[in-house]
Amino acid sequence: MGFDPATGKEVFYEAAPGIVNAPTGSLMVVGFILVVVLGLAIVVPQLSLLWRRLHDANLAGPLAFVGLVPMVGGLAVLILALMPSKEEGRRFDPR
Repeated sequence: MGFDPATGKEVFYEAAPGIVNAPTGSLMVVGFILVVVLGLAIVVPQLSLLWRRLHDANLAGPLAFVGLVPMVGGLAVLILALMPSKEEGRRFDPR
């Protein structure tokens, strides 16, 4: 917003040209739905693989949810996933 010095009238300047005419609404909804679907398509198999890896190290599968703890959870899960496999972990394998 500013003033025209010649006329003294208020003049409005567009802060981001073109943003007013950008398509919104339905495209944003479609994009949001795609992000949610793709996120679930990645998270579910990733959780399954982590669960199996924890079982391979003879640890309880629900330890995967330690990753939800803020700040340290991701590091804790990484350390748990890097632990060596143990022979006792075979008890989780299908027979």
